[in-house]
Amino acid sequence: GNSIGYLHIGELDNFDSNQPDSLGEEYIEAHLAALNAVLDEAITDLQNTNGIILDIRMHSGGTTSLDRAVAQRFIEQEINYGSFAAVNEEPRQLMLTPYDGIRLVQNTVLITSNFVQSSGEDMVIALKADNDIVQIGEATLGTFSDMLYLSLPNQWAFTLSNQIWLDKDGKNWES
Repeated sequence: GNSIGYLHIGELDNFDSNQPDSLGEEYIEAHLAALNAVLDEAITDLQNTNGIILDIRMHSGGTTSLDRAVAQRFIEQEINYGSFAAVNEEPRQLMLTPYDGIRLVQNTVLITSNFVQSSGEDMVIALKADNDIVQIGEATLGTFSDMLYLSLPNQWAFTLSNQIWLDKDGKNWES
């Protein structure tokens, strides 16, 4: 019936296919606008349900700005959902404010898998910090860190995960 709503979130790293890739964040505004338009429509359709199933099992990360835009649709108050820092740095707090528009405030069940990683992990700890979200399914992959871009003298480029991410209770979920 119509008593339970279902929302599937797949990849969000290049949400607007008419724009360059969002991973560099320089084109993020167009991707956010496209995502928010779709979320407005989906959430309008789901407003009168008694509960929500949020399925992110096939979300392998991408851009934290887009993941946080989704999470903002499920929280009712500003939350501190954790912190992150590179080794020997002061931790930076992870804050999230509710979306200033249509949101889902019903009881929500979050379905995860070991495919969820990177910015998808950020979404999970943000959603769980609100305490109204119930997580079921498999544990996420446990890979959080942003990428530090480096290059060698021979022009080889590589990235290194160089940060420690903690949830609101100070727990490190990194595998």
